[in-house]
Amino acid sequence: METAPPVAPAPNSKQNGAELDDTKRVSISADDVEKLLDKVTTQIQSISPQDELHALVTDFKGFIQRGNIVDLAIGMIMGTSFTAILQSLVVDILSPILSLVSTRSLANYYAVARCPNDRKDCSSDTWETPQMARDHGAITINYGLFIENVVRFFINAIFLYFAVKRAMMVVQGLNNLMKADFVKKGLKVAPTEFNAPALTSTAPSKT
Repeated sequence: METAPPVAPAPNSKQNGAELDDTKRVSISADDVEKLLDKVTTQIQSISPQDELHALVTDFKGFIQRGNIVDLAIGMIMGTSFTAILQSLVVDILSPILSLVSTRSLANYYAVARCPNDRKDCSSDTWETPQMARDHGAITINYGLFIENVVRFFINAIFLYFAVKRAMMVVQGLNNLMKADFVKKGLKVAPTEFNAPALTSTAPSKT
């Protein structure tokens, strides 16, 4: 029985393609790679502009490093503390003094706008505080608390006028002094000119 001759394997097209790709990769020069990298870098910079980001970071650092930020933080802390002092002055000192003429504190003066549903007859004498009236369902007008806040506002305004405005006047005066010509020249004030009497000899001349 005759055997068929062995059939030669068909050439692998994928392998040939890979060999061609390898040949193409080898043929890429360094200049082509550099151009490709430059193109990619340009596209990345266009998507995320580094100049604007750098400028933003620089401005933020400069903003944080300013002395005004520290001054602002100190001012906020002092303002918060002073607000607590003013509130204590109004609530703990002025309000009790104003309340000496009656049995209630200033903040507890109110008027009933509408009574609760289960009670038809009510007034400000029914409950001692507006909070108690609201707890029972009444609607109140708290004019005592409003007057207390007005007093607190005027105290704040008076303090701001005498403390802040006067301080700003002193600072403005110092700034004007530093801008003076003799200060800029290092306090080099010209000497005062005066006419000294001429010293003459009164000795008799020898003849």
